[in-house]
Amino acid sequence: MQDDPESEATVLLISIDSPSDAKSKLQEFLTEMSVTFPTYARTQGEAAFIKRFYPVWDGRIPLTLLYDQKGNQLEAIRGLTERAEIELIINKHKMMGN
Repeated sequence: MQDDPESEATVLLISIDSPSDAKSKLQEFLTEMSVTFPTYARTQGEAAFIKRFYPVWDGRIPLTLLYDQKGNQLEAIRGLTERAEIELIINKHKMMGN
């Protein structure tokens, strides 16, 4: 995806850590996981922030939201997911013309 020159996908990470934790814990996590794609941290309440993107959020994290290039939400994956699963979903939507 982000580190794959053949991929058309863009990956963004949005942390729901509190602003104070984002500076310490988030940076540690990003370094440990070798995250190289753009990362953002919330500046408002956790639930309000997520519900702006996914109104039916039930509190489970992580939450992975996939959008097309026009900003239409294609899929929501609740809980842990692997890159391979995300790639399958992306390919499914490509085949469907999304």
